[in-house]
Amino acid sequence: MSDFRPILDSTNNKIQLIENINSSITMLAEKNALLQDKIVNSEQTVNLISANRLINEFQKITCLFLIHNIESWDSIYSVYKKMIIHERFKVIIASIPRRYPGSKIFKDEEYVHNILSRLDVPHLRLNNSNSYDDLNIIKSLAPNVIFRQSQWDYDIPPAFSTDNLRFAKLCLIPYEIMNFVQLGFNHLSSYYHTSCWKLFVANQQTKIEQEQHDKLNGLNVFVTGHPKVKALKNAKPAWPIISNSEDKKFRILWASHHSIDKNWSNFSVFLNIYNDMLSWAKEDNSIEFVFSPHPALVTVLEAITDEKLKHSIDEFFIEWNKLDNTYFYREGPYGPLFQASDILIMDGISWLLEYQLMKKPLIFIEREDHSPFTINGELIATGTNRVSAFHQAKELAYRFKNGEQDPKRDKQDIVVNELLLLENAADNIVELILEDL
Repeated sequence: MSDFRPILDSTNNKIQLIENINSSITMLAEKNALLQDKIVNSEQTVNLISANRLINEFQKITCLFLIHNIESWDSIYSVYKKMIIHERFKVIIASIPRRYPGSKIFKDEEYVHNILSRLDVPHLRLNNSNSYDDLNIIKSLAPNVIFRQSQWDYDIPPAFSTDNLRFAKLCLIPYEIMNFVQLGFNHLSSYYHTSCWKLFVANQQTKIEQEQHDKLNGLNVFVTGHPKVKALKNAKPAWPIISNSEDKKFRILWASHHSIDKNWSNFSVFLNIYNDMLSWAKEDNSIEFVFSPHPALVTVLEAITDEKLKHSIDEFFIEWNKLDNTYFYREGPYGPLFQASDILIMDGISWLLEYQLMKKPLIFIEREDHSPFTINGELIATGTNRVSAFHQAKELAYRFKNGEQDPKRDKQDIVVNELLLLENAADNIVELILEDL
């Protein structure tokens, strides 16, 4: 036994040495974490000082709008227009890349840039491969106020994250007019929400919902109305299909959400009906169909790995684009489509409310497993024609085509009067910014 004593002692010493090393590593990790916290706190303190720097009445307020969701340009356009003619503001628009569900890379900045150019909106292009180079450009511009288009840090390059922009006062005009679905996560209480100087919302109902979900109890929430309401109501009709027919054809706008699976809000029925819609378009040339998907549906479909399904979807788009009575719309703001269409067929979400401003029939193909509506959502749904299958939507569309009145028209008036009556949202937003700077 004594022959093994040196070996046992050596082994115990080595075990003790490993334990000491592990303990040292743990202590270093804790110190590193503490140091990181101190760095973050220091950065936040510097940002707080910067964001609250005084602006005298003779200085212009530099306001930066970061644009990645050009489809929701109408949410901010009228605010931008008010500011560029106001003597107190210097306004900067910048196009940035985006990463929607399904995409592994940031892209589409050129797409955003092209549409802003078409709309005659002067803008910077922040598209460096290293987004922190763009952040340095932003800091050199020294904006007092920054508007981002959504609360989702994931959707945009890391340099434009909430923490990296807190050197300015952050603002948000939601890309949708209002939330009306119980999504079960931080849709209303994200880090960006709680970091915002001001959140501008459409109505008192939205403010109440925000108060119930966020950590600030709505202290930074201001009821101003939503700029998109007036933008959609005042949009000039434009239909992308050029017809040789002397008579106007019946125009169907078709939209689909990106939630094709069962791990989020579960609204999209695209995979159930895309071939049915194609067959319908092929068989009836008296109807024109414009397909305007949620922009994230495009990236979700691109990410499909099932080869058979992917081939089928690719074939759908090839065939859809060949027809003379169909169109795949990816051209930014959609108010002109709303105005020019006769009816909307869709599965969700935000257009369920927005299209009711048109006072036209809206056919809602509803998945039974979608996330539940809020109380406001249930009200909004009363203004839609709810069906559960494609053949029901098609039958109802023909009834409207043949002149039948929309049985939900009166309900639409109730929805709009209850939720969308506030006018002059852009004026209200600009005034609130001026009051507190």
